[in-house]
Amino acid sequence: MVSFRIIEYLIALYEEGSYSRAAERLYISQPALSQAIRRAEQEVGVPLLEKGTHHLRLTPQGELLLREGRDLVARRDAMVHRLQELDESRKTVLRFGISPFYSKYYLPLVQPYFSKNFPDVRIQVTEEISVTIEQMILDGELDFGFVPREPENPHLTYEVLHTEEILLAVPAESPVNVFAIPSPGLPHMELRHLSGEPFVILKPIQKFNTMHESLFREVGFTPRVIHETMNWDTVNAMAAAGIGSGFVPEMLRHVTFYGRAPRYYRIEGQHTMRDYAAVWKKGSQLPVLAVQLMELFRSNLALLNGGYPAGVI
Repeated sequence: MVSFRIIEYLIALYEEGSYSRAAERLYISQPALSQAIRRAEQEVGVPLLEKGTHHLRLTPQGELLLREGRDLVARRDAMVHRLQELDESRKTVLRFGISPFYSKYYLPLVQPYFSKNFPDVRIQVTEEISVTIEQMILDGELDFGFVPREPENPHLTYEVLHTEEILLAVPAESPVNVFAIPSPGLPHMELRHLSGEPFVILKPIQKFNTMHESLFREVGFTPRVIHETMNWDTVNAMAAAGIGSGFVPEMLRHVTFYGRAPRYYRIEGQHTMRDYAAVWKKGSQLPVLAVQLMELFRSNLALLNGGYPAGVI
């Protein structure tokens, strides 16, 4: 019978491409690895590796064992992980990061439910900008986080939870409102009409800067920036106060600033959809409760973006 150990040996051989590198990865000697593979072939009665070739190649039987064996190993690891979580449920701590802006709107919807149903789990929330959250995950200080997907870090895994639209917020008294294009729902506006108008923008360190630069590059002008901020709420509030135009997530069109609100527009002819995602380190195993928390976020995001209760910020 083929053991999990042999499957893991075969996976290492396939991925490393040689006995020497696979043995080094597995912390065993090369002769011991060769003997283990030979014994496995004798047990199953078929060759797993092609003989007489300069390059290490799997036989069709070896490919089948590799393919189905990987699934078995993953299922075994997931089962062991769940068993450990059940045994240590009273010590479970979920460490995740989220930006101060999004935490203000998202956490009140999901944390009470999670606390009620999982009272023995402590949620440790870190509020930082998205690029800092991603670095903290890579450094092992956080288990996972919630961030805009683009631009992606190649060392992290992203799972999209929701796609939000970025709108243009223009002061209600701005003369550029005459260029509004009527449309069902929200009107549209061509960004080119705001050339020379004052803008309130997010600081360049934030992930939105990639989309920000692309939008202005496409219309061929550099914005006249009068203020940079770290928070979407500030952009929205300053547009409502008549100070300058800016970009905001669609969810903010339901929030007023002391009874005032800017005019909101979908940006005509440009891509302004942005994925919001859960993120964790590539190759790491997420706790089962982390996956459940992610699903709570997913189910509440549509509600939130469909109409957060209007209020004063």
